[in-house]
Amino acid sequence: MSLVFVVIYLFVLIACSVSLWLLGKYIANGKGDALIAGYNTASVQEKAKYDIVRMRRDISLIIYIVATILPLLGVVLCLPSHYAIIAAIVLAVIIVIIPIAAVLLRRNGWVKK
Repeated sequence: MSLVFVVIYLFVLIACSVSLWLLGKYIANGKGDALIAGYNTASVQEKAKYDIVRMRRDISLIIYIVATILPLLGVVLCLPSHYAIIAAIVLAVIIVIIPIAAVLLRRNGWVKK
């Protein structure tokens, strides 16, 4: 992999990461409720059942974690193969845990009042 490709690759991943951090901040500040799937289309009665402050906090936390992992994954993929395999497995496990946590937030009613 050429050095120019690695620099461009990491620059794009860092730009995506910064965008995700800004999105997380937008949701955490209470301005992104329309971006929360399911909540944005719920009726007023359904919305009253959820603790929106906790939901914002949990969703923005998940976005922050993904934004942090993204450039790390890019660095891992640029490592020599024997290091990259181990690090990619660890990051893959972490990336799988995030959607499971999001599903559990919804199913177990952790965000319900």
